[in-house]
Formats: sequence, structure tokens, C-alpha cells
Amino acid sequence: MAESKESTLQLDALAWFELNKRRVLAVLGLLIFVVLAVMVWRWNAARAEADASHALLRAYLSSQGSAGESGPAGSAVGSDVLLKLAGTHSGTRASTRAMLLAAGQLFAEGKYADARTRYEAYAQQDPNGTFVPAAMYGVAVCLDAMDKTAEALEAYQKVATQYASDPVAARARMARARLLEAQGKASDALALYEEVSKGGTMGAMSQQAAMRREQLLQKHPELVKPAVVTNAAEAATLTNAIKVIAPPAPGAPSKKP
Repeated sequence: MAESKESTLQLDALAWFELNKRRVLAVLGLLIFVVLAVMVWRWNAARAEADASHALLRAYLSSQGSAGESGPAGSAVGSDVLLKLAGTHSGTRASTRAMLLAAGQLFAEGKYADARTRYEAYAQQDPNGTFVPAAMYGVAVCLDAMDKTAEALEAYQKVATQYASDPVAARARMARARLLEAQGKASDALALYEEVSKGGTMGAMSQQAAMRREQLLQKHPELVKPAVVTNAAEAATLTNAIKVIAPPAPGAPSKKP
């Protein structure tokens, strides 16, 4: 009985295949085509990425060679070359890197408005990229360089808030503190300097913040916070010291020993 049932199922399967052979072959052909298309697309994408990376590398090697002949070693690639690479190899990671490098070079050339545009373009093309915090900081620096103080303050605050865990946040706070100090808002600047110096940042940035804090307090001694008494013993000691140092109030009877 079992063998007879199995034979019947096989015959039914063969019969179904014969009736639907064209459809089955069409589906299989479509699947094979899709797989091959994906493989070709991946191969082309990898090749395009490699070509873009090689083009960027060649540009830097070329700049090093020309620098050795007629200029200082380590000369940067021109912004025009980088922008051309970004356009030619659009859609690749190397293209976005070229865009970011072009923004930095434009800033170095004093073209702050163009640099800002390129920093923003990079952030839009690669919103989840590793260097987006640096790009947004670049936007703030460009606004700062163009003396757009109000916009720069807002941009620095945005960087410090949205990318608080990124090292660039400390730089944004320092830059914002500098602008606030220039506006005469010493207490706000002091708060930022203290935040950077005590916020867990290491190295030169923390030291610079501490130094700026001390310089600011020297200019504005009224911002120095009074010592806080933490226990009764310290309070008693402080009270006795005041009695010894402070002169009697006018008209107060003097105590005889």
C-alpha cells in the first residue's frame, strides 16, 4: 500500500510538471537572471569603488610629485581636482571622501561659503557616515569665519548637542565659549570652559579649557565662586577666623579680655 501511494504521488508530480513545465522553467530562468544581475551589479559597484579610490590616490601622489619639483612637500590636492573626482565618481564612498576633502581645502583657500556648501553636501550624501560630526563642525567653523556669529553659535550648539559623544563636541563647546566671551557673556563662557575641562576629555583640549577658565577668572574675579563649607568643624573654624580677622562693627561695644 505504501509503495503504491508513493508511486501515485510521483506520477501526480510528473503530470503536474508536464502541465506547468513552461511556467516552472520561466520562474527558474527569472531566478537565474536575478542572481546573475545582482552578481554583475556588485562586481560593477566594487570596480567603480576601486577606480574611484585609485583616482583619489593618484591625485595625491601627483600632488606630492609636483610639490617635490616646485613647491613644499606635502602640498594638498586642489579643491577643483577633488570636486572633479567627486563628480566623476558620484555614488562611491571615495566620492564622499573627496567631497569632504574638497570642503577642507576650500576653507584653507579662504572660500568659506563654498566650503560650507560642500560640508553640507557631504552630510546629505552620507548622513550616517563616520565623519558627519566633523562635517557639521566644519559648517559651524565656516559660519564663524564669515563673521555670522549668531548662526555660528547655533551651529556649534547643534554639534555639541547632537554629537555629544564625539570628540568634536568639545571643540564646538570651546569655539562657542570663545564667541560668548567676545560678546561679554563671561558667565556663559565660563560654564562651557568648566564643562570641557571637567567633562572627561583628555589631553590638550582639557588643558586648554582649564587655562582659558583661569584667564577668564582673572579678568572677572566676581565670577569666582566662594568656598563651600561642608561640615560643622569647618564652619566653626571659619567663624573663629572671621572673629579674629574682622574688625568690630562701628558702635559695637568692645569686649574686654
